[in-house]
Amino acid sequence: MKAKYNIVVAILSIILFQGWYNEIYGQIKFASSQLEQLANKTSITLPSEDGVYYRAEQFNELPLTIIVKRGEVTHIGLSLFTISQRQFVDELICNFLERTALAAEIPDFYGVPFTQYLNDQKIELFEGQWDNIKTMLNDSCFIFQSSVIDDKNYINCWYTLDATERYLTIAYPANYHLISGFSMIEAENRLYDDVRLTNNEDSTFVEPDSTLLQRIGNSPIYLLRGDIYYLPGLNSNRYYVADTTGRFDLLFSEDFPIESLFNLMTGTEIENQYVINAKLVKYGYQVDDFIVSLKHWLIFCAQTDCLPYFGILSKEENIIEGELIMHNKSFGYCHVMKLSIDPSLLKSREGNIQARLNSYVPMSNVKTLFDENKKK
Repeated sequence: MKAKYNIVVAILSIILFQGWYNEIYGQIKFASSQLEQLANKTSITLPSEDGVYYRAEQFNELPLTIIVKRGEVTHIGLSLFTISQRQFVDELICNFLERTALAAEIPDFYGVPFTQYLNDQKIELFEGQWDNIKTMLNDSCFIFQSSVIDDKNYINCWYTLDATERYLTIAYPANYHLISGFSMIEAENRLYDDVRLTNNEDSTFVEPDSTLLQRIGNSPIYLLRGDIYYLPGLNSNRYYVADTTGRFDLLFSEDFPIESLFNLMTGTEIENQYVINAKLVKYGYQVDDFIVSLKHWLIFCAQTDCLPYFGILSKEENIIEGELIMHNKSFGYCHVMKLSIDPSLLKSREGNIQARLNSYVPMSNVKTLFDENKKK
């Protein structure tokens, strides 16, 4: 009889908890399922107004930082960084370290022991123990240094103010999904809204250093050689022409379609009304329509520290196919867009560009994806 009573009590407890959870969190939006899980397991009170809430709540007597943007909880973690310190450290890095430090306080948060999670994600401690990170919760007087080694791994170090002693040194992969806390599916699903909410700022033309320009044969075109990505034909080259005063302007003319497309795709200075009609190829081979102005896409990529590289795949009379790579070195991913444009649209500076987009592609997969695109 007692056993039956305990089972009934357990079931009722689950039902009551579910009702309480839905009442408290049902109307709150979370940027990721990981953040929702943290809110669930810590049972903290979440603010409803936008802002950075430093040491606003506690879990296990440890202070927490909570961030709300546009009515969405974008961060929950231990308060390792003050609000002023956050001005000098990349927000994703701050959030990753604070979020992971909080998860370490929750047994089997990741479904495995925390030490196994660190090992699985290739997060290494070279100096100190993980618990040392909690030293920073009550000591805002430290030097924090973050650096990337070979565009592959982050090294984070905490020093004493005199820089003579290190509290802790952590290394981890420059992996966007690990650092952001977004799964591939979550990142892809957020992309359209993230682009839409980007400030569509105008870019100011910066005249190039004329000593770096190379004239192309006897043509009126001057080349400013950029960086190469993967293949020599995939680069950030830009092309200029000189006016009667000797000033160099970006080339954009239907008479030089290839050079004009390089300039169009690698910057935001050229005024245009082009619209990208893309098929966003998502995880699990799901395909969504993705329609955005070209300029808005380029501005979004620039504001998220993605470097543009462009290359020509094929050129026919009525169509040019190109590859546009937006490479984020800091977080190890690329947006890869294969696009098709009618060169006659260069004269009007408006029209539709057809495209196929793969977003947040890990660096290890980009070469394979590019090879596949060349075969199509």
